[in-house]
Amino acid sequence: MTSATTTFWESWLGHGLVWAPRLTAGIYALARVRYAKRVVVPNNICPSVVHGILLAGAEPVFCEIDLANGGLCPQACAQLLLQFKVDMIIHVHLYGLYTERQEIHQLSRQHGAFFFEDAGLWFPPQLGYELLPESCLGLSFGAQKTFDFGSGGVLRFADPVLAKEVTAVLNRAPGRSASAAGYAEAYSAMLEDDGLPKRRGMDFSSLAERFREHWIGAVPLPDICLTREKVEAARGRRLSLASSYRKILAPLNASFLAEHPLDFPWRFSFLIDGAERFVPFLEERGIPAFRRYPPLDIFFPGFAKSRDLQNSHRLGAQVCNLLVDDTVSPKHLSGLAQAVTDYPVAGRALARRGRGRNLLSRAIRALRAAH
Repeated sequence: MTSATTTFWESWLGHGLVWAPRLTAGIYALARVRYAKRVVVPNNICPSVVHGILLAGAEPVFCEIDLANGGLCPQACAQLLLQFKVDMIIHVHLYGLYTERQEIHQLSRQHGAFFFEDAGLWFPPQLGYELLPESCLGLSFGAQKTFDFGSGGVLRFADPVLAKEVTAVLNRAPGRSASAAGYAEAYSAMLEDDGLPKRRGMDFSSLAERFREHWIGAVPLPDICLTREKVEAARGRRLSLASSYRKILAPLNASFLAEHPLDFPWRFSFLIDGAERFVPFLEERGIPAFRRYPPLDIFFPGFAKSRDLQNSHRLGAQVCNLLVDDTVSPKHLSGLAQAVTDYPVAGRALARRGRGRNLLSRAIRALRAAH
């Protein structure tokens, strides 16, 4: 890694950075150093976070979310901290949308749990972003994030001694071999077309150890040569696209996640009834759309969780994600506007077709159960 890369990142985060082959590896190393046994996470995040926790010998505790922004629900988090001895809390800024952190950080200190702030994208929300006491800020980068320079992660610790201990764990990780590939295929093979597990009770925990090198194996870190101007230009473009999307989608009565001045979105996300129909409807018209993230308690059954996960399951059922990168053009936006105009009629037909498929599927399952 060049000195220019290090200088750029230190200008954003400060000195004493810890580099990791991916943020999952950083979470793994931190949980190992902290001897964590239970780690609270939002129930709607990337499964890779859970794999890092499991590899460290800890267990995830799935927490209900705040439907306004997809982050941890403070009340639900407080209940879990009273119910279990928790060693670490991972506070995620989902989709690059800033989520207020002070209340969760205060809860973590009250209960002796380490506070890990997962920025969920490339950059902290602003230059000189404050690192909270007794905490760590982690950022990830890769092909699906803000800039494509290869995958990796960077961590900034409030405690320099802890940073050295985490670095030592990362330095002991074996190199990533060719056998580490194949996770995406294995993961997809366990899913239905709707992105949920093929069988009720199917546990995805085995993918942690099976693809251990994929998650924590050492790789050469990329050189990331950027300027503050380029970063702010990307932020401005993304926020502008988000504003355009809100106006275009308004006729559908979609629910939008809360806006915040510190947002740096890497996806535009909204909730809509019938998301399982709306996303394919857009894709058929050449508009990239997808659904992230389904509730993790479905993928990792058997672990502790909030008593009520209603918000989490609603987000998983209704969320739609749209691109906010450089591939989005005026033609793309006009196509989306036309799709929104066409959808009320087409959506009703799709709903009728979907109900027919559901009835057929239930009948097939009943016949199989009878035999």
